Order: sequence, then C-alpha cells, then structure tokens
Amino acid sequence: MQAILLYLLKSAICAGIFTSYYWIALRNRQFHYYNRFYLLCSICFSLVVPLLNIEWISFESNSEKAVDLFNALYLQQSLPGITVNAGYSFNWQNAAMITLLAISFVLMLLLAYRIYRIYLIRRRYPATPMSDFTFINTDLQQAPFSFLNNLFWRNDLAADDSTGRQIMQHEITHIRQKHTWDKLFVEVVLAVCWMNPFLWLMRRELWLIHEFIADEQSVKDKDAAAFATMLLTQQYGNKIFSPAQPFNYSPVK
Repeated sequence: MQAILLYLLKSAICAGIFTSYYWIALRNRQFHYYNRFYLLCSICFSLVVPLLNIEWISFESNSEKAVDLFNALYLQQSLPGITVNAGYSFNWQNAAMITLLAISFVLMLLLAYRIYRIYLIRRRYPATPMSDFTFINTDLQQAPFSFLNNLFWRNDLAADDSTGRQIMQHEITHIRQKHTWDKLFVEVVLAVCWMNPFLWLMRRELWLIHEFIADEQSVKDKDAAAFATMLLTQQYGNKIFSPAQPFNYSPVK
C-alpha cells in the first residue's frame, strides 16, 4: 500500500511539473498539434517516470542488526527473538486501498456504459458507409457528434449548405485526427489515477485542443461570422430564428 501511495504521489508531482510548463509556455498558443502531442506525452511520462528506479543517493550500513530490523519491519522477515505478525489486519491503509479500487472500478463501469450507449444509438438509426467514416442520421438533440469512425448527424441540420458542410467538416476532422482514441486513453488513465488533479486539468486542455483543431479545419480564412453561424446552427438547428422566443434560449454562443 505504501508503494502504491508513493507511486501516486510521484505521478502527481510529475504531472504537476508538466502542467505548470504547459500553462506558462504553451497554453493559448496557435500550435495546437504540438500542444496535443505534448499533453499526451506528459500523461504517459507522468505514469512511467515514477516507475523508474533512479538512485541518486545510496546509504550503506555496517550494522547487521539494523539491516535485519529494517527487513523485519518492511519485508516481514523473521528475526531470532522477534515475532512478526503476518496475519491480516484491517487498518486505514487497507480501507484506503479498497476505496481507491472501488472508485476506479465505478469509473471504468461508467466509461463502458457510455460506450455501450453510443453503440446502441448506432444500431437504432440508419447508417450509410462513406469513404472514411460512417454517417448515422438521427433525431438526437445531442447530435452532431462523432465516435471513432462514426459521425452522428441530426436530421434537422441541412448537410448541403455552407454551414452544414462546416459542421460536417468539423466532425470529420475529429474522426481523421483520431481524437476518440485520445479520449479513450485519457479516460482509462483517469479511471485509475482519478485522485491526480493535474491529469484532470490536462484532460480539459486536451479536449479544448481537439476543438481548436476541428474549428481550424472547418472554418477557413478565420471567418468569424461563419464560425458564429456554425456554432448557433449546431446548437439550435434550423429553428434558431423562428418567431417564437423560447424561455431556455441561451445567448452564450
């Protein structure tokens, strides 16, 4: 248990260093592809570096009794005249370990359930295979969205006008850039290392970078009006300018 807690602490320290550098030097910069690569590598390094056995300082002792006592306490070896209780005892360390594993198990179940729901949606609606993705036409208010090579479209969005093509290009960019694999990897890591706050920050920044990359590819020439129209159409469909004024209309977008 102590080894696991020490690993988690080292991992949090590494992730904190990588996150601090990103926040100071890379965040809100235009090179989104490099930022995506940096965040993914930072997550991997935060998991691997604490596993490396790097001995900067070594201690030597000529006292055999001290060494034997250390082995008895931490390796549970027996000494002459000293009895080490190897039986199971439920203490705070065991309780903490059970809690960590239980929360990780619940998070993994939630991730599996969300993926299962996506595939249920895929089977419910007609799918049309395209060149590099599968087009699924739905009536879901959450659409359009993409998962792996599946593009879930909302049937009240026109795919043949300029705004519709921009929205579709946005989702196709997610598919071609393999953003779903980034998300699956990060979600699995967070299910195991959910207690690391810096990984949650990296996750949020990576999601934003995904959107920056997709927006950059979908709206050419940095046309702010076209970008605003795309966001409004994606949020409210073709009925955003209807005569009625819905109570839940949000001016944020």
